[in-house]
Amino acid sequence: MRGGVLATLRNAYQRAFEGPLPPYVVPVEGVYKPWTSDPECRLAMAGATGYLMGDPAVDMIKRYQAHDLLIPDRYSSMPDHIALELEYLGFLFVNGDETSQLQFLATHLDWAGVLALEIRNGPAGGTFYGAGAEITAQVIARLLAAP
Repeated sequence: MRGGVLATLRNAYQRAFEGPLPPYVVPVEGVYKPWTSDPECRLAMAGATGYLMGDPAVDMIKRYQAHDLLIPDRYSSMPDHIALELEYLGFLFVNGDETSQLQFLATHLDWAGVLALEIRNGPAGGTFYGAGAEITAQVIARLLAAP
C-alpha cells in the first residue's frame, strides 16, 4: 500500500509541477515577478514576468553565499524555488533575527498566495500539494500580518 501512495504522490507532483504537457505550475519566485527592476536594463524582458534567473534568483544566490549555503545541483537554475526559499526561511528562524525574517518574508515570499492560487486552479488543486500550498500561503500571510 505504501508504494501505491508514494506512486500517487510522485505522479501528482510530476503532473502539477513538471508536465510534460501544460498546464503545470513552476514554483519559482522569478516566474511571478519582473525579471529585473533595474531601470538601466535595456533587455526586452526586463520588466516582464515568466523568466528564470532574474533579480529574485540573484538575490537568493547572494544570500546563500553570505551564509556559505550550497544550492543543490537540481536547483542550480532556480535558486529562488519555493522549496529553497522555505528552507532559507527556516535557516533565518534558527539563525536570524526577527527583522531579517520579516524582511525576507516581505520581499521573497510575498508571492506564495499567487502560487497557491495557481496550484489550486491547476492539476494539483485537490491534492496533497494543493493543500500544502494553501497552508504555506496562509502561514506566510499570518506571519506578515503579525504585529
